[in-house]
Amino acid sequence: MIEGAIGGYFGLEHPQDQNCPHPRLNESTLLHSGRSILKSLLMDKGYERVYLPYFFCDYVQESVETYCKKVSYYHINEDLLPILDVTPKKNDVLIAVNFYGVIGRKLRPFLEKSEAKVIYDCTHSFFECLEAPELGSSFSSLRKFFGVPDGAIVFPKIEDNFLEPQELKAEHLYLRDQGKTQEGFKVYQDNELLIDDSLRLASKVTRDIINQLDIQAIGQRRLKNYIKLHDAFKSINNLKVDAAMDFAPYCYPLLLKEGRQLRASLYDKSIYFPKLWPFKEELLKKLNPFEAGLCENLLALPIDHRYNNDDMDKIIKTLRELL
Repeated sequence: MIEGAIGGYFGLEHPQDQNCPHPRLNESTLLHSGRSILKSLLMDKGYERVYLPYFFCDYVQESVETYCKKVSYYHINEDLLPILDVTPKKNDVLIAVNFYGVIGRKLRPFLEKSEAKVIYDCTHSFFECLEAPELGSSFSSLRKFFGVPDGAIVFPKIEDNFLEPQELKAEHLYLRDQGKTQEGFKVYQDNELLIDDSLRLASKVTRDIINQLDIQAIGQRRLKNYIKLHDAFKSINNLKVDAAMDFAPYCYPLLLKEGRQLRASLYDKSIYFPKLWPFKEELLKKLNPFEAGLCENLLALPIDHRYNNDDMDKIIKTLRELL
């Protein structure tokens, strides 16, 4: 069990001896960010229209709107699947998101029927992006799954005249690794401000770390933690999620009526996790009631490989005491 805070930004990853690097990494391209990947896939490609969710990272929405002339938005239903009022055509692009990493089994069959080019956003499902058959272009964030300063991965490889890496600050990784969570948080925030949609390769630090990780073991730990939380909270979760997962997800998404208040109380208990999208008031007004409920009340509980069974017990005990 880890002493101190649970969740939040990562500390430095430590090299592992076995199963490194993952063989499929050679089939991918590592760029600066997920926004960099989308920009490379979409800009100046001649697509007629791009479809993306209202319930999405607003920074990504703004970025796409700067280099795509025609952008349409769609809502999602209570299964987290797209509600498409208009069917995207052959020369369109459908950006589809595996929200929280828990809907791959439902979403993939839906996307296989699409006539449009599919960009499968696996920001919350790195292991699916790495190991599952490709659906058009698939990409995921590295920063949401590992202790790296930048980086996102895309399959299949993309060729472009990418800029050289930007060597970002990594002090927050070392500080968190030493248990200095609060000291490192400001450095982490400063580093996040440097992440943009520039068409550049991921930093050397990120590439070196990813090539030294036993990714399979990391995924297995996440799956165990997910199952532990699901067994504890499935009876009260207002979001339909399955126990069986083909690939380790980003978090355990727990939707409760009082989620907003519980989030603040859990933060006070040093259990940290992000509030997911969007952040700007004018975008919040465009969400349907279900999407607004996710934004307001969903708890994206941490399940990452830093934590074991005892840490999950701490989350369960703390949350039950607050209910």
